[in-house]
Amino acid sequence: MGSVEIVRIGQATEDRLREISDLHRASIPSGFLTSLGQAALSAVYRAIIRSPHAFMLVALQDDRCVGFLAASLSTRRVQLDIMVTSWRQLAPAVLRQGVRPRVWLGIAELLTYTAKSRQRVATPAAEILNFCVDPLCRGAGIGGELLREMVREYARRGTREITIVTGAGQREAQRLYEREGARRVGEATVHDGSSSFVYVLTIAEDGSSQAHA
Repeated sequence: MGSVEIVRIGQATEDRLREISDLHRASIPSGFLTSLGQAALSAVYRAIIRSPHAFMLVALQDDRCVGFLAASLSTRRVQLDIMVTSWRQLAPAVLRQGVRPRVWLGIAELLTYTAKSRQRVATPAAEILNFCVDPLCRGAGIGGELLREMVREYARRGTREITIVTGAGQREAQRLYEREGARRVGEATVHDGSSSFVYVLTIAEDGSSQAHA
């Protein structure tokens, strides 16, 4: 396996957006956004990349995207950015799904996500939006590299605490966050009524997480 390069995406090319969307679909095959199709997913990630309230990192191996991390400075504002800039792509994708209950539950989940994730405890506005590593490349330290670069980027932007929400059954992700110093502060019911754990990660001024400060 070659070395992993962490890069910041600014104005992403359509080719890179395709890779990110493909990786999302491979990592979350049954998710609501995945069900909307390639064009809608690309529109969502384009909006995140361009949002002044978010940033996005990718892990590249031989110029191939093997992981990405999308992060917000304010999740509510990023949600609004997505709605304003991507509605032309999202509306047709949603309408093609028809009137199935799962579709409307998915929409409601997206719109109420921020409130749900904070329903039991006050948490920072900054948050990891999505975090995927190619299933074939897991266990190689790519997730940890992305997470540490994310911490440095938050530090550069003056953010000192972030929220992390992960499924109660995602033990590998939980161990990664806990190794980096995240502390579990509560639980929330977010995705399809399933339980998730809520973490807060404190960031030092030098760009290290609590575990490395």
